[in-house]
Amino acid sequence: WTADIDTLYAGLVDAPVSKFVGAPQVILHTSAPSSAATHAILTRFLVQAFLTNGKTIATNCSAPDTRYASLDVQQGQTYRLRLVGATSLFAVHFRIPQHKLKLVELEGTYVVPTALDYIDVLPGQRMSLLVTADQPVDNYWMQMTGKWRLNPPTNGFSVLHYTGAGDPPATPPALLPAINETVGWQEQFSPLDDQATTIPPASAPPVLVNGTQVVWGVNGTQRRWAINGIVYEHYHYSTLLEDVIASTVSSRNNVALSGVCEMHPWHLHGHSFWVVNSGAGNYDPSSVASDRTIAVKRDIVAVYPHHAAYNQPGGTPGTGCGWAKIRFVANNVGAWALHCHIASHFAMGMAAAFVVGEDSLHDPAFVEHLRCQSAGYRCQC
Repeated sequence: WTADIDTLYAGLVDAPVSKFVGAPQVILHTSAPSSAATHAILTRFLVQAFLTNGKTIATNCSAPDTRYASLDVQQGQTYRLRLVGATSLFAVHFRIPQHKLKLVELEGTYVVPTALDYIDVLPGQRMSLLVTADQPVDNYWMQMTGKWRLNPPTNGFSVLHYTGAGDPPATPPALLPAINETVGWQEQFSPLDDQATTIPPASAPPVLVNGTQVVWGVNGTQRRWAINGIVYEHYHYSTLLEDVIASTVSSRNNVALSGVCEMHPWHLHGHSFWVVNSGAGNYDPSSVASDRTIAVKRDIVAVYPHHAAYNQPGGTPGTGCGWAKIRFVANNVGAWALHCHIASHFAMGMAAAFVVGEDSLHDPAFVEHLRCQSAGYRCQC
């Protein structure tokens, strides 16, 4: 968002609920993508670990040793956990056995508090949970398990440490029973009453963003992602804000996302949106159910494979496996990316750009205003 630094800070420090014990992060620990990966010449790589606040105990006994991350709590107190899905490949299920997780905020929108046994966290997501330390003084395992991809790490543990308990354990427990992958799990939540405004109707034709995987490289051994049939090629020269070339996006657009048989967490920069509909197969407006009229405003949506899990065939090539329909008000001038939040997919070309208010982008006064704000100053145009 093009907000000045004071506005950003004010929003961060205004935490209206309970105590804050840190920002539990789900961080994917793997080697950095190579320059070849940037051009989607991707080979298979192994994810080594899930980290919580940068820590875990490696599954490889020859790796440098560390301890599990530990969150200290006092019995009887309620804490706000800020959960950040800083993964670049896996979605995860997060849970604290013997403790309820009460979701109160999702991607900047307060939701009707909902008690849960586990939470689904997509790459790039942010959310706030209330956890009450209402169990006997002890150490309790927190666990993350990877979903929607093959061969996830098995060391996604951290410790909820009650004050007065012994040292947090260093030996992990047995894995908890797996949780089923559930399509549309996050659509069960509702915004708080003061944010439950009716979603505005569309005022422009829908924009279709259709992601398909195509063969690439020598002898067709590599894969790229094409958006609406176009495979992205990296520029070989610098681009300037004043030289943006793109089509205009009208306000209050619908965007239908159609992907192949993987789970894709799509993220829109610069705007929040409502998920108004979703379904299996290809998007066909003549055969889908009515759109939602109230939904949680957010900036990440999962396009699920529906009829096929990640390791199952997706059916006839070219047949869509799932779609999601979002609506946003194009009220923030700029060039904004819409992309899959799986890093390798983004590098392979699974992205599009929306240009909002192109005329303003060519206005020297507006460009200077953006430069001023990016430097952290309070600016006036």
